[in-house]
This record gives sequence, structure tokens and C-alpha cells, in this order.
Amino acid sequence: MTTRTVELRQLAELNAGLRTRGGVRLDDARWLHRVQGSGPPSFPYVYGTVSDGRGGAPDPVMLHTPQLRAVSRRLKLRNHVWGW
Repeated sequence: MTTRTVELRQLAELNAGLRTRGGVRLDDARWLHRVQGSGPPSFPYVYGTVSDGRGGAPDPVMLHTPQLRAVSRRLKLRNHVWGW
């Protein structure tokens, strides 16, 4: 299994958890609803679809290792490994 395969699997698991819960609160004002990878297969960038929770239009934002780790923890996906 390649790093790309592992990361794609983790993104699919995050999206499944986000759908089940209706999103995850990132902070006092923002909710994460979906994640997706973009860019080179060997090291894709991960973007999240984020809204303000008040019906505003969702915005794509780049997610970094600390955010991905936090979301995985909140969704109880303990087998996820982000970054090195």
C-alpha cells in the first residue's frame, strides 16, 4: 500500500465520519463538512469545506497536519497518521 492509498483511505474515513455527525466544529465560528485531496499524488494538499454554521456559503480552506490530527481524534479515528 502506498502513502497515497493510505491518505486517500483516511480522507474517505474522515468524510464518512463528517457525514454521520453532520460536520465537526473547528472553533467557535466554523464547521468542517467535507475534506478532499488536491495536487501531486505523492504529497496531496488537503482542503476542507468549512461553513460558519449560520447558513453562509461554504468556503474551501487548506487543512494542515494539526487540524487533520484534531479532526481524526474528534471522530475517534485513532489509526490515522498525518504528517511525519
